[in-house]
Amino acid sequence: MNSYIITFEINSNNRTAIEASIISVSSDYCELHNNAWLFTSNKDFKVITNSIFSSLGRNDKVYFSKVVKPYDALLESKAIDYIKSRELV
Repeated sequence: MNSYIITFEINSNNRTAIEASIISVSSDYCELHNNAWLFTSNKDFKVITNSIFSSLGRNDKVYFSKVVKPYDALLESKAIDYIKSRELV
């Protein structure tokens, strides 16, 4: 199964509430480590982003970026270590 890493950055006065929303929504679809997600499919990412964007205010912004291309599931532990070791925000 392919996996990949997506990071996010929040620019909002309501940062804590948005972070809580991201954690709540994403927990069913992926692993979350320090503002980064470890995904296994594009569909999961779309479900999460649609939910998050629908709850943002006019001045809120959330930026997403793919950190690595798809990699083999056997490398998942290295990816998690990579996420934990990076300062993402």
